[in-house]
Amino acid sequence: MRQLYLLVLLLGSNILASAQIQIEPLTSNPVLRLQSLGPSGTAAAERKTQRPPAARQQALQLPFFDDFSYPGPYPNPDLWVDSNVYINDHLAFEPLSIGTATFDGLDPRGFPYGGGFGPADYLTSRAIDLDDATANDGIFINFYIQPKGITNFFPTRNDSLVLQFLDTASQWISIDTFMGLQNSTSPLDTFRFRDKLSYPINSPAYFHDAFQFRFVNHCNRLGLQYLWHLDYVYIDTRSPIRNPSDLALVSRLQAPLRLYNHIPWEQFRREDLRSQWRVQVFNHAAIDTTVGFQSNIITIRQEESPSIIFESDLLRNDALLFDTITYGTASVTRPLNALFDALIPIDGPFTLLSDYTTSANFGEDTGFPGVTTNNTASRTNSINDFYAYDDGSTEGVVASRSMGNQIAVQYDLREPDILRGVAINFPFSGSAQSGDFVIKVWEGSVTMDNLNLVYTSPKKEVINAQQFFDTLNAFTTYPLVDEEGELVELSLTADTFLVGIEHISVNNTFIGLGYDLNSRDAQPFQWFKPPSSQAPWFRIDQPGSLMIRPVFGDVPPVMTQTEEVLVSNEAQQLQLFPNPARDRLQLRGWDWSRGDWELRIFNTSGQLLLQQVADSEIEVAHLPNGIYILQLHHADLGQQIKEKFLILR
Repeated sequence: MRQLYLLVLLLGSNILASAQIQIEPLTSNPVLRLQSLGPSGTAAAERKTQRPPAARQQALQLPFFDDFSYPGPYPNPDLWVDSNVYINDHLAFEPLSIGTATFDGLDPRGFPYGGGFGPADYLTSRAIDLDDATANDGIFINFYIQPKGITNFFPTRNDSLVLQFLDTASQWISIDTFMGLQNSTSPLDTFRFRDKLSYPINSPAYFHDAFQFRFVNHCNRLGLQYLWHLDYVYIDTRSPIRNPSDLALVSRLQAPLRLYNHIPWEQFRREDLRSQWRVQVFNHAAIDTTVGFQSNIITIRQEESPSIIFESDLLRNDALLFDTITYGTASVTRPLNALFDALIPIDGPFTLLSDYTTSANFGEDTGFPGVTTNNTASRTNSINDFYAYDDGSTEGVVASRSMGNQIAVQYDLREPDILRGVAINFPFSGSAQSGDFVIKVWEGSVTMDNLNLVYTSPKKEVINAQQFFDTLNAFTTYPLVDEEGELVELSLTADTFLVGIEHISVNNTFIGLGYDLNSRDAQPFQWFKPPSSQAPWFRIDQPGSLMIRPVFGDVPPVMTQTEEVLVSNEAQQLQLFPNPARDRLQLRGWDWSRGDWELRIFNTSGQLLLQQVADSEIEVAHLPNGIYILQLHHADLGQQIKEKFLILR
């Protein structure tokens, strides 16, 4: 769930010139929006900032260390006093350890500060006791910064990131100012985390029992546009040349699946698994080291079930070590040959949970608190009823403003199957989603020039599921229907097909599709066609994945709704209690004498999780935390009602 999903996508210049699609910024962070909602109704972000002043807290002792290798999305309150920066593992480019602090221009609730140019995000340390320190102690603050990251948003020359110290007079003294970039035309590797920045803390003005330091960015405060990333902050009383003895994972685990992050169960084949699993590590120690495997577990769970049906240390091989790693980053691989054999006997959809832990031949420097938290990473992938190149995290938006624009994603079927719906991510952006569209499905391939249009939906409206359901990575699911609204079961052959949309509303309307910049295997399979009937298809050449998912399976998906569907001529309204629920959900305010009603529960992706005869109380203990849609349906009366509810434990 941690995933943001908040940047803009820069498409290739050939597409921008001829294709009439535009770049649009996102203006909120759904991770922070959801996280900020507390059970008491008070925003969690508010509660986090309602801490006593640093001087009243117990002062920290050196060394100080934080590499932000924890879930977040807020900074660790044991080290920091504010909640303005966004802790994440997907916006920076090749960080020094997994997780960074991103200065994103958004407040703790995930919205722009507004108010024009000025200070935006603060990251302020708790008080540190330097009362007994002297200039001879050799105290240095060390850290790494990166502008831009994987996105196309970068701080300009008018923007800055400032480091400040708190002196004995309680005044914030600016130590250094880092200016933004001239442009973003340089290749991505230009924006790597480079040399370590070190600054001495050697003035008597800083030798007191409530010393603090902070970083603050200055920008236009209009949203997620001027990104700085901070990593590996530590203060030590030794030489600035000295690094912690630390071996760190630097990124999310690679998916065991070769091309997709999610794939329908009936389409899953051996060739869908990678033969090798790549892991990136960073050796922070000044010595060379070999690295072995401490724990590398693959766990398999049946969909929506807490019970483990398979667990094995499939990747362990003590005879295989990493190559010797000098200071810096290294990529290594591990075989996955045994994994598919473990998956063959499983009947039905399942989830792959991958956990990976490193070990080194040197003892890690536990004198730096938290130095070992970057040794472990996890990954979740599902074998369910839909295809997805994306991992669910939205880092950008592909924006269309012209009637006739077509955007599509290519997939492959191993055997014939029935397409039942399409799930689309419509993220928040700088403009309100206002365009209408139709869903289209083609059989064939763009490159083979044999596309055959096999389905066009009735007119659809954009529904931003995050806005209505306060849920992360929300997809709006559209079942395939005909012009009369009847469900369509679209039979597809075992071949290549495309699924996408056509923008059908007039110009000056806006449709924005989510784009995952971290999942880059989809790049050869994403296409755009301008309005002219004679125009060719263009490949979308920006690395990343369009968040359009075809849904298969035996059960038609439910349409994601923004409001309840009322039973005709029904004055009363269904009430769900308690909401949020834990183990049981009561249905109140309903006339059960009106015949037999069927109850169905769906997740926000449209997957059917429960189907039974409706009753005044239902068991939901088997469902994990999240947002759900409850549907009451009466086939004879042709009536239905839908309500959303939350499970929170």
